[in-house]
Order: sequence, then structure tokens, then C-alpha cells
Amino acid sequence: MSDQQKHSTQYEERREMARQVYDYIRIYIDETGWAPSLRQIARGCYISRSHVVRYLDLLEAWGYIEREPGLSRAIRIVDTNRRL
Repeated sequence: MSDQQKHSTQYEERREMARQVYDYIRIYIDETGWAPSLRQIARGCYISRSHVVRYLDLLEAWGYIEREPGLSRAIRIVDTNRRL
């Protein structure tokens, strides 16, 4: 496998996991009216909390979510019709 193929595969895996985190957050907010905690996202997506933070950083950089620093459950979906 070439370096370009490895990079492409890693990007697709990262994007897929980010999509799962995004979908979990979107569904959780739809069902409860508030954002899930990092622990709830980690449990719901079967990943560690440190990975949750990494994927939240990506989602925020890509413009899918907004977060309020220093506040818990402060995740907001930017456009509920937008899919990852």
C-alpha cells in the first residue's frame, strides 16, 4: 500500500468515526433537548473520552458543531439539516 493510499484510508476512517460522533450528538439532542456529556458520547460510540475530544475538535474545525469553552454539555449543531 502506498503512502497516499494509507493517508486516504486513515482520513476515511477518521471521517467515519467523526460522522458516528456527530450522528450520536444530533440524535441525543433531538431526543433530550440538550447535548450529551463527553462520557455519554464515549459510551455511545465505544471510544475513549480523549478520542471524543479529538473528534469534537475535528467537527468544530469542519464547521459542523460549535462549543462553548469551559461549559459542560455546551455542544451545538450548526445546521441540523447538514449531514457529514
